[in-house]
Formats: sequence, structure tokens, C-alpha cells
Amino acid sequence: MSFTVRDFEDLLRLLQQYPEWRTRLLETLLGEEFLQLPQQMRALLEAQAHTQEQLAALAAEVRALAEAQRRLSEEFAAYRAQTDQALRELAEAQRRLSEEFAAYRAQTDQALRELAE
Repeated sequence: MSFTVRDFEDLLRLLQQYPEWRTRLLETLLGEEFLQLPQQMRALLEAQAHTQEQLAALAAEVRALAEAQRRLSEEFAAYRAQTDQALRELAEAQRRLSEEFAAYRAQTDQALRELAE
């Protein structure tokens, strides 16, 4: 028994009249796994959208962290400059005090020598 074009047209008409037959035929021809592809694709697209949202959120957090790091680096540099200046001033004050102490010591030594004579 051969399958003719008329038989094929009849089959198409019957499948339109009885959608459950079309489903059964598709399951038979394509297999259940193939028929699940549209649902799996929708799930994959949803997962991808969720991943994209998470990636965008992470990128925003990285930008915020980078900005915070930049500000902290600037603040540290300013504090470092202030500390360096304060240390220079302390060193200069220590140098002056040492000079003054040496001068007072010389005066005291001179006065003691004069008293000893």
C-alpha cells in the first residue's frame, strides 16, 4: 500500500481537525525530548536574563569598590603628606633644640671654667 499526495492531504486535514492527533504524531516522530526543547529554551532564556542581571549588579559593585579604593588612596596620600610634613617639622625642632642645648652647655661649661679660675 502506497502513501499518495491525496493521503498526505487527508492526513494534514485530519491533524488540523484533531489537534491531539497532531501532538501524538509529533511525539512519535520527534520524541519527547525534542518536544521539550521550547520549554527548556524558555527556562534557559530566563536563567540567562537572571545571570545578566547578576553580572550587571556585580559590575556596579566593582565600580563602586574601585571608586571607594580611589578615594581611600587619595585620603591616604593626603594623610601621608601631612605626616611627612609633621615629621619634618619635628626633626627641625629637634635640630634646633639640640643646637640650643649645645649652646647652653657651652655657656655653662664656660661659666664653670670662669668660676673655677
